[in-house]
Amino acid sequence: MKAINLNQVKKSFKKGFIQKTFPVLTGVDLTVEAGSIFGFLGPNGAGKSTTIKLLLGLIHSDSGSVEILEKNPQLAISRKNVGYMPEHPYFYEHLSPIELLKFYGGLFKIPKTILMSRIHSLLEKVDLLESKNKPIRTFSKGMLQKVGLIQAMINDPDLLILDEPLSGLDPVGRKEFRELIHSFSKNGKTVFFSSHIIHDVETICNEVAFIKNGKIKSQGKLSDLLIDKNRVSEILFNINNALPTELRQAEKRGEYYLIHSTDVKHQNELIRTIQKNEGVIIAVNQTKQGLEELFLRDYEK
Repeated sequence: MKAINLNQVKKSFKKGFIQKTFPVLTGVDLTVEAGSIFGFLGPNGAGKSTTIKLLLGLIHSDSGSVEILEKNPQLAISRKNVGYMPEHPYFYEHLSPIELLKFYGGLFKIPKTILMSRIHSLLEKVDLLESKNKPIRTFSKGMLQKVGLIQAMINDPDLLILDEPLSGLDPVGRKEFRELIHSFSKNGKTVFFSSHIIHDVETICNEVAFIKNGKIKSQGKLSDLLIDKNRVSEILFNINNALPTELRQAEKRGEYYLIHSTDVKHQNELIRTIQKNEGVIIAVNQTKQGLEELFLRDYEK
């Protein structure tokens, strides 16, 4: 099942006195399978927030198709199983977290017994249980982010959409967030979030997409994207004989040797040389790049 499906989506806005048209999305194709933890990366103005507004049915696309949970997001029924946390959540400051969450739970008509149990569980997971009756106006930015996250989860949605959810969280809050997201994503639930914090995307997500100038630059499983086919491979081997000339650049690593290959052809030549000299191949590993490096490299193209 596709949790999100965008096909050739275009969106423009009119700005200024003469209402000049500015294209924001210029043909977005994006597919998110159910059960994914999906990171949506891009600089300011790339089209991330516009894409999220389309997914929530807050705006219409100019052309193309948009679906969430295989439904048109313009239909109210499509949002029944969706949770959303905006980049800058705002709540009535005189309310306490428990009052606020009871209000949101009431909108979804969640039975009282189930709702109170869920509120208690969510507050405990983000370490806000002791502050459940304090007015929100006394909360720090990080605490407000936590309230924003759990209000998005109060209806136990199948799709959770988060816009810059890690802003304002300290390292402990980030850890709690990661644990909560991984726990939530079980049983086929989907998390889709935009972020500027590349390290957090790399540690949380299993899929990612880069958007640039209103178009998807690249998309795929994180494990596949991080493999750099232009980089060297590492060959770990053991050999009892003296190293031949072709293997002299190998580094001693304990009882083994480590040598780098520059391409597939070179790698195969090294493996044949090792085997010819009665060596044993322990492992052949393709080196990987970091997500930040991949992100910056793609944006320089």
